Amino acid sequence: MSKFVAILLLSVILAGCVGIGTAQPDCDEMSALRIKISTVMTPEKFKMWVEETYHLPSEGVTLTPITQLPQLHAYVVRWRQNSLWYSAGFEESMITNIGVTAEWLSAGDLIVCLGEPEYYAATYGLTGEGMMELDFNLLFLDQGVIAGGAKFYPTNTEQPPAITDDFPINSLMFRQPGSADDLLQRQFGLYPQETYIRIVNSYKPWPGYWDSIKTEPKIQ
Repeated sequence: MSKFVAILLLSVILAGCVGIGTAQPDCDEMSALRIKISTVMTPEKFKMWVEETYHLPSEGVTLTPITQLPQLHAYVVRWRQNSLWYSAGFEESMITNIGVTAEWLSAGDLIVCLGEPEYYAATYGLTGEGMMELDFNLLFLDQGVIAGGAKFYPTNTEQPPAITDDFPINSLMFRQPGSADDLLQRQFGLYPQETYIRIVNSYKPWPGYWDSIKTEPKIQ
């Protein structure tokens, strides 16, 4: 059931080291959000924490029940600050995941905060809008973080451009730490089986060097 809540959360997140609520998620904020995962706390109490921490009025933080899962008492808490959107999912008074958009955050910035990822996925291909899309995703197992971003190019850009440490990251999902299989299942488990298998197979061990990153064809 938690996978279903995760998909609902992802549908409302726009995906586009100083202190909480800056123009991008910084190291301190990432740490503050990560430690909330699996915390036993009522959605109402978490809403109050958000209001106090982000200095928001009560009406600036919404609390919405997931009516499709009444037996789990599932809720979503959403808020916005500095053009960033946040969404926290609850089941049975436990925080299961927190999603946040990122702005002007690079892959290098993220690695400074979280350390090197265990896995990455890089794909390149044509979008439905007629642009070439370069997708880059990182998996941090010990932190329970899945991060990703994309860059777009004209259709005549046949070869995928190199991915470097300034690649923009525009979405973060914080979950309970676990294995790669655990995190990917929680994130993508409700996708069609064939698509899910292709997503899982696109992840490779982090090579340690940016120029060693390999890009595969885009998953359709």
